[in-house]
Amino acid sequence: MGGLKLEASEIGELEILKSPLNSDVRGFLRVIYDRGISNPRVVNGNILFQRIIMVNSKRGTLRGIHKARKDVHEVKLVACVSGKIREIVVDLRPKSPTFKKHTEIILEAKNNCVIIIPNGCGHAYEVLSKEATLIYGLNTSYSPEKELIINALDPELNIDWGDFKFRSSKDLLAENLASLIEDNLI
Repeated sequence: MGGLKLEASEIGELEILKSPLNSDVRGFLRVIYDRGISNPRVVNGNILFQRIIMVNSKRGTLRGIHKARKDVHEVKLVACVSGKIREIVVDLRPKSPTFKKHTEIILEAKNNCVIIIPNGCGHAYEVLSKEATLIYGLNTSYSPEKELIINALDPELNIDWGDFKFRSSKDLLAENLASLIEDNLI
């Protein structure tokens, strides 16, 4: 059985892991995370998950941009287990050479791609298939007051979103990045 393969990314410490699908007449096995392959600078060689959640969304949904406040060290694992999404990871680390840059990754059940989003980066996604189901692994417990939501339509970030119809009320009220920087939240 083959293992995970780590691919390069434009954003430092963002991990893109490809997992071969091992299948036979019974079905398949897919490795989602293996601490032996992950970059120790990102997760100290190990992620102790505090939460593992599953999210299902329908076509036309845009979620994000979400990240933890700067005083919370949060690492996220994201895997698409059914359907297809366009994942956008935004570097929101002020001292990073790729600060305010974003990268796009297509996650779908059939491409067996998993990403590990480093601390300080935000992420958002749009659903491209009829529906999509994601699994998130997070090393922090949920605390609404520790969450930041950045406007996914912020012109400064220059993200070209497709056609979407559905956003949460929290996402609709999100502030632009400049306002969050001015308030010293990033």
